[in-house]
Amino acid sequence: MGKIVYRKWRRSYFRRGKKLVSEDENFYDSELKKYVTADWQKASKIIHQFLSKAKHTTGDMYLLWRLKKMIEQDLFDIQGKVGNMKDFEIKWKASNNS
Repeated sequence: MGKIVYRKWRRSYFRRGKKLVSEDENFYDSELKKYVTADWQKASKIIHQFLSKAKHTTGDMYLLWRLKKMIEQDLFDIQGKVGNMKDFEIKWKASNNS
């Protein structure tokens, strides 16, 4: 995957000025995966947990897009129609539980 220009304000720079940074599109993936379990969960729950606990956050629609990309890579089992974050559930594949 190529590098996309994704702009995000980093909180650590708010006091002494703002710094615009760009990261690879998969920047949040490893952290987002930590909230996927072996039990079925709505994508919205996973995204909400990430947003409430992650040090560096972004928008929920970006995280939904990243979950969909990981689904395309066949990392998770899915249940329901992959669309809106409340329409489907995901869990780790039984053989990929990490």
